[in-house]
Amino acid sequence: MLLMNVCNPWSEIALPTPALWATVSLDSRRVQILEIWLKRARNYPLDIAFNGLYSGASIVVGQYAKQLKHLGIRGTYLLIDCSTDLGCLPRLETLKIDNIIMPEGDCPDFRRTQVIGIFDDTTETLVPPHLRCLRLDANVILDYVLLPTLQTLAFPLQNASATSALSRFLQRSRPPLQKLILKLSSSFPTLLECVRLVPLLTDLELDGRRESRGPEDLFFALADSSSQLLPHLRTLIIRDHYLNPSESSYQTVIRTLSVRRGQLVSFRLMAHHFSSEPPIDVCARLRQMVADGMDIYVGSYRRNFISESG
Repeated sequence: MLLMNVCNPWSEIALPTPALWATVSLDSRRVQILEIWLKRARNYPLDIAFNGLYSGASIVVGQYAKQLKHLGIRGTYLLIDCSTDLGCLPRLETLKIDNIIMPEGDCPDFRRTQVIGIFDDTTETLVPPHLRCLRLDANVILDYVLLPTLQTLAFPLQNASATSALSRFLQRSRPPLQKLILKLSSSFPTLLECVRLVPLLTDLELDGRRESRGPEDLFFALADSSSQLLPHLRTLIIRDHYLNPSESSYQTVIRTLSVRRGQLVSFRLMAHHFSSEPPIDVCARLRQMVADGMDIYVGSYRRNFISESG
């Protein structure tokens, strides 16, 4: 810590100040550093991020589970004590797990225990009472948690199994979800069965992969004036690596935005590679909606066709 290297008086101030030691970002194997920091944090709420979780780290974290407020786990390989259970996590507000790759051979019980040793198949359902934000890079924990206060969820819809897991979680937890971010695979499971379970949703983001099918069923449902789907939706963002919308797709978008005008505040259709500019009449309609107060972005990450003069 830089403050400790300035001078002795600064060290004397830093050492007994728990807030200075309560945020830890660990990307080395030296678990003893983690232990030192957490001891100095005393009873202060903890913000811990792992770039790779190593053997023994889960034991240390388990000792301070009741102080965890934010926990992030990002790693290309995981070597941990699979018997560790992080308990009830009463203060946890944010949990982020991404870039997890299952090890091969290093931990034979890993697939049985699931999720880096936090949950195993004998663990009862975990209910962190204050968790409001959950970001996952794989379908690993939804069947193990009950999250009645969750407001933000990022989750990959990789296949039908993931869709079912998300549906089960939403039915079981019934969270007051306001923001949903879904990563879509090329198989593109249906969205409607999931979004119907989150009627309070205000922000929906869909991140597609190359050659993923567009969410036509979602647009058709939103364009139905008699539909009760997502009545509070204010922001709709669709991102993909490559987009080549057809004329009919654009017309469906226009119908959706027209029906939801006054409710939908922001709409974004973005891609790393946008094949071509929308037809002139489509741009004209969308620019008129912008003039009427809606925030609209259609194009690549560097070029918004709608902001350009016709």
